[in-house]
Amino acid sequence: MIIYPLLPQVVSVGPVSFYTYGLLVGLALVIGLSLIERRAKPAKIKFNSLWRLLVVMLLGGLVGARAWHFLTDWQLYINNWFNIFNLRTGGLSILGAVAGSILALGVFSLWQKRKKRPTLNWHLVLDLVVFGLPLSQAVGRLGNFVNQELYGLPVKAESVGLLNYLPKLYVTPKFRLAAYKGVKLYHPLFLYELVLLLVIAGFIYLFDRKVRFFRLGQGRLFLFYLASYSLFRFFLEFLRLEKATWRLGSLELGVNQLVLLAVGLVSGGWLVFLWYQETQAKR
Repeated sequence: MIIYPLLPQVVSVGPVSFYTYGLLVGLALVIGLSLIERRAKPAKIKFNSLWRLLVVMLLGGLVGARAWHFLTDWQLYINNWFNIFNLRTGGLSILGAVAGSILALGVFSLWQKRKKRPTLNWHLVLDLVVFGLPLSQAVGRLGNFVNQELYGLPVKAESVGLLNYLPKLYVTPKFRLAAYKGVKLYHPLFLYELVLLLVIAGFIYLFDRKVRFFRLGQGRLFLFYLASYSLFRFFLEFLRLEKATWRLGSLELGVNQLVLLAVGLVSGGWLVFLWYQETQAKR
């Protein structure tokens, strides 16, 4: 199956024009916040208290997402530094978004404590966030599809084996890298990640209902999200064309890959350790 970019980058309604990427990012935020609010109600958490933290985390995530993209792809801005502030055509990293959100949450919580104001528990907030984060990311990946900015290695129209059953993405010539101008079909990385995120979201909702180990408020749902997403993304990055790389001798890995591997191993190891502690305490 060949996937063609059918959605326009710009949508015009009368004299007003909108960037589809921006609309999808806005939709992703609405969906994410709605799902978080929905999960907070059964836990008897006032959304007004949670809302302040979420706004701070959103702002921190936006700054972090753009800053991370700039640090890993700074060469894209050498000829026009003002494009750093142009978010209409993409360039937001989920790694930076998560890091920026957590940092913003920490700073805001410390400021609240200094002012002797009550604030929600970190573990509770992070657990609640994962009820909206994976699905928001999935919608955001559609924005990458619109911008044709997240595609993988080239594939042939008639592949053999498993590759023959995987979808193939047609990339229009103006969005192809200089070294691949004559190549039409690529791995649809945005789609692979979208499916991965839906699976992770399904497990989060399943664990929340069925597995006592993942009780809301202990931070374990967030650890599961970090571990699963990071490790799966680590392997997907091998298919990516556009990435900053780090070389040690003959070994070459993407900068994001190294970070993903470290985050995945640490959060996964931490989760296993917590599970081991709990099983030992029950004996």
